[in-house]
Amino acid sequence: MKHFFPLSVPSFPLLRLLAALVLCLLLCGCGDGRKSKGGPRGASVSAPYELLVVTDKEWLSTAGAEPLRQLLDAPIPCLPQLEPNFRVTTINEAFFSRQFQAYANILIAKIDPRNKKASCDIAHDVFARPQTVISLSAADDAAMADLCERFGQQILEAFNRAELQREMKNLARANSRLVDKQARRQFGVSVTAPVALDAIKQGQNFFWSSSQSLDESYYNFCLYTYPLVPDSVFTLSHFLSKRDSVMRVNIQGETEGSYMESDARVAESELVTLPDGGQAQLVRGLWGMHGEAMGGPYVSMVRIDSLHRRVLVSEGFVYAPDKKKRPYIRSLEAALYTVRILPAQQ
Repeated sequence: MKHFFPLSVPSFPLLRLLAALVLCLLLCGCGDGRKSKGGPRGASVSAPYELLVVTDKEWLSTAGAEPLRQLLDAPIPCLPQLEPNFRVTTINEAFFSRQFQAYANILIAKIDPRNKKASCDIAHDVFARPQTVISLSAADDAAMADLCERFGQQILEAFNRAELQREMKNLARANSRLVDKQARRQFGVSVTAPVALDAIKQGQNFFWSSSQSLDESYYNFCLYTYPLVPDSVFTLSHFLSKRDSVMRVNIQGETEGSYMESDARVAESELVTLPDGGQAQLVRGLWGMHGEAMGGPYVSMVRIDSLHRRVLVSEGFVYAPDKKKRPYIRSLEAALYTVRILPAQQ
C-alpha cells in the first residue's frame, strides 16, 4: 500500500425508535444508572479497556459460570483475529479494597441463595470518577446464566461507551493539528484525530492521513463525500459499493492494479447518536488490498450533511500486521465521534 499519497437520504424514524427502545432497555432493564450517595473518592486509574471482575474465583472456574466466562471473553466485532473487548482481572470479593475500587470498569457477580430475585444494576462514579459499576445478583447458576443472556450485550455496550468517552478525552489532550487543518480547509469540518497521524494525501472530495512516523501505518483516517440523492434509502450494501468506488481511486497498492476494497462478508452497521444529538450510521468491517496480501479492520461514520447537500463519511482503518488491533481501531472510532460540521464562516 502506498504511504503517500464518495447513501442517500436514510429513512430514520424506525431506526430512531429502535435506538430509543435499546436505550430504554439498558437503563430500565439493567438498573437505574444511579450514582454513589457518598460521592467519588478520586480519579479512576486503571488502564484503558481493563475490566475488574469481582466474584468467587472458584465458582468462576465451574461449568455453571460458563455463560459469564463467555460474556467476559466476547470478541470485538469485525476484527481479523479474535480479540476480547476487555482485559479481565478477577478478584474475590474479600480483596475488593480501595486499590481495586479505583478501576474505571467494574463487574460484580454474586451467587447467593438469599437473592430471591435476580437483578442487573448499573451505577456510575461509585468509588472513583469516571467509573461504571455493574452488579449481577442471582440465587443460583441458572439465574446468573439468564442474566448474562438477557443483559450481556447491554453490559458490553455500557462499558464500551465509557471507554469511548475516555478515548475522546485522551484525543482532546493530544491530537493531530494537521488532520484538523485539512478537514477544515477541504470540507468545512473539524475533527480531533490521533496525534500519530502526520501525513496527508488529498484527492477529489477525499483525503487520507496516515501515521508515517511509525514503523507501520497503524493509524489511518479518511474523510470523503458524495452527493446526497433524494428519496433513496440507506442500506449496508449501498454504502459498501460507494466506499469501494472511492477507495479504488484513492488508495492503491504498490503492485500495479492493486487497490483497497471492502470484504462484504464481514460488515455490520448500527444507528448511533452523536455528541450534538444528531444521528449517523456506524459501519464496521474488514478491508483488503485487491492484488496484494494486505488487510485489516475499518470503522466508518456515515452522516447526512444537509447544509452542503452531501453525504459525509469519516473513516478509520488499521494496518498492523501481527499486532492487536483493539487500541488502534478504538482510538480511531472515538475520533469519528468528534467530527463536527462547521458553520460557513468557520
